[in-house]
Amino acid sequence: MMNVIKGLSIKLRLMLLAGVSILGFFIFGIMSYWTLNTVKVNGPLYKRIVQGKDLIADVLPPPEYIIETYLISLQLLDETNSVKIEKLIENAKFLKSEYDTRHEYWISESFGDLATDKELRDAIISLSYNPAIEFHKKFFDEFIPLIQKGEKDKARELAKTFLNEKYEEHRVGVDKVVSMSIERNKVDEQRGTATIRWRTFLLIMIGLGDIVLILIICVLIIRQITLPLQQVVATAERIAQGDLTADKIKISSQDELGRLGEVFNKLLDSLRAIFLEVRSTADKVASSSQELSSSAEEMNASTQEVSTAINNVAKGASTQAEKSSQTSLAMERSSVNLKQAVANAQSTSSAVNQASNYAQNGKTAAQEAVEKIT
Repeated sequence: MMNVIKGLSIKLRLMLLAGVSILGFFIFGIMSYWTLNTVKVNGPLYKRIVQGKDLIADVLPPPEYIIETYLISLQLLDETNSVKIEKLIENAKFLKSEYDTRHEYWISESFGDLATDKELRDAIISLSYNPAIEFHKKFFDEFIPLIQKGEKDKARELAKTFLNEKYEEHRVGVDKVVSMSIERNKVDEQRGTATIRWRTFLLIMIGLGDIVLILIICVLIIRQITLPLQQVVATAERIAQGDLTADKIKISSQDELGRLGEVFNKLLDSLRAIFLEVRSTADKVASSSQELSSSAEEMNASTQEVSTAINNVAKGASTQAEKSSQTSLAMERSSVNLKQAVANAQSTSSAVNQASNYAQNGKTAAQEAVEKIT
């Protein structure tokens, strides 16, 4: 992973960091939605719980419980009013219709793939249903006609024997359905609680994992950015102090920092080349200054000698002027010319001395430049 990140540019590293963050929070959001969608109202678990409650409501009391029809059979035995008898019979037919409708609903309803789900389906479809079918058949085919004929003794005997027996069988099935539905709802509620607890833990782990992954990538990116920059800063500080012997920067990455290191190394090579050229030029200037100074000193000495000789000649000319009046005018002219020559010689000597001073100053400046560079 380190090598993969190292080969990316800073821009791509930051994009990678943002991408990992977005992906982590996207997964976190999907898991949150999945969890809430599972346990929310009208979700799978909620529907199972409601289904169980609906089942209990349908069997306690009707339509999936024939207790009201059984109660009507007992009422018919004691009722003498024909109008009320017909009303009770119509009510019994309505209850039978409601029972059949709800039973068809539960036949088409999916209970799940668990063994307990299949057992519950068998209880509602068969265990409680078969006695109810036999009860209704005997009730409408035999019991009602006996009531309508006024043969209540035979009807009472039928109610106490067959109808009561089938009702008790039906009630056993109903009680089993209720018991299994209550247990099923309890298990589903526990599953819902466990699912929420597990998904919450999973969400926390995903969130923490995402944070840890982001921190690791951040640390790697920071290290790969700061370490090369520290090398550049350290080398730049040595160069600023006049030390051009610093080692080249070693950055193996191919990103912006790698290119910065290459350019900085080229700059260091250029500074070293310029330094060598300046030092070579300074050495040449110093050598030329020394030669010029020597020449100036020699010229100054020669000028002094010429000046001395001219002075001697001038003195000799003055002596000759005293001894010979005839040559006085000529000697005076010679003396003037000689004095002019002396003045010219002194002027030449002054110029040579000034040139010597300039040469010495140039030598000193060149040496100072070399010292500053080194």
